[in-house]
Amino acid sequence: MPESARNTALTDLYRRHWPALKEICLRDERLSMPYLAWVHPDYEQARTRLVIVGKETNGWGDRECVLRAEPEDAVRLLMHTYRGFELGTHYPGKRSFWTPVHELYRLLNPNGPALGFVALNASKMDLRGAIPGEEVRSALTQTRLLPDEIRILQPHVVVFHTGPKYERWLDGWFPGLARAGDVWLARLTADGLPRLTFRTYHPRYLNYCSQRQAIYGRIVAEVASAT
Repeated sequence: MPESARNTALTDLYRRHWPALKEICLRDERLSMPYLAWVHPDYEQARTRLVIVGKETNGWGDRECVLRAEPEDAVRLLMHTYRGFELGTHYPGKRSFWTPVHELYRLLNPNGPALGFVALNASKMDLRGAIPGEEVRSALTQTRLLPDEIRILQPHVVVFHTGPKYERWLDGWFPGLARAGDVWLARLTADGLPRLTFRTYHPRYLNYCSQRQAIYGRIVAEVASAT
């Protein structure tokens, strides 16, 4: 699927769900705007299409501006915000998350272009930089947005950097999700996920425990043995 077709499909998906997303945002003024993805042309050039799934943002979007906008404009504004963020390339706190996931992308695509992966989140919104509660989780997972995003992106590899505390989010998005592996790295199996789907900890915790190099090495080795 060409880059423009993926973004068209994502735009249509987000517009269709915008009323539900807006309604969730209006429940609590502390919630961020939803994290709506945009696919860089580099994604189509990557040998191994990679999707990273993090936890949640640390603030996202201009709440007042987005909530006042018409649905099409709201979606456009949020996808433009994602595009301008450039996968955290210039983010001041990039060392805790973005620098590591760029490293993983380069390990899977040694000669790939710079912005050839897509980053999503287990939670489309944050609550003042933290994970929202059960009510928001239930409302968001009922939209089926994350499985639909992955379906549109057609990745070869998905890596959830969510750790074990977000398992209820993953179970909500992917009913019947099965896990195999250990506490550091698990293979995930569910309808809507590619065969090479992994769950590990947030990169900050992997760094703290001096495990990032080992875990990324295991992911790369499993991908190489399967392709």
